[in-house]
Amino acid sequence: MSKILMGIIVAMCLGFGGYYWLTEKRLTTLTENNAKLSIANQTNQQTIDKLSEDYEKQQVLNKELGIKLKASEAYGDNLAKKLREKDLTILTLKNQG
Repeated sequence: MSKILMGIIVAMCLGFGGYYWLTEKRLTTLTENNAKLSIANQTNQQTIDKLSEDYEKQQVLNKELGIKLKASEAYGDNLAKKLREKDLTILTLKNQG
């Protein structure tokens, strides 16, 4: 009877030892994966922050460009108005000499 009991105890120790070893291995793998995911998360967050900053800068530059565009269109309209008011053919004939 004691041989059977000893065999059961040894089998249980081997079973628990194997379970402990496999669990340790799994925990090590999960810890490494967690570290990799944390680094990836930080990189993603930095990328999102950079994109947000770039978007805000782009909006400011677009507003400035819009203002400059309106000013240049107004200048072009003013020049076109002046050219319509003047008859260039008559002015050219007057200034020939």
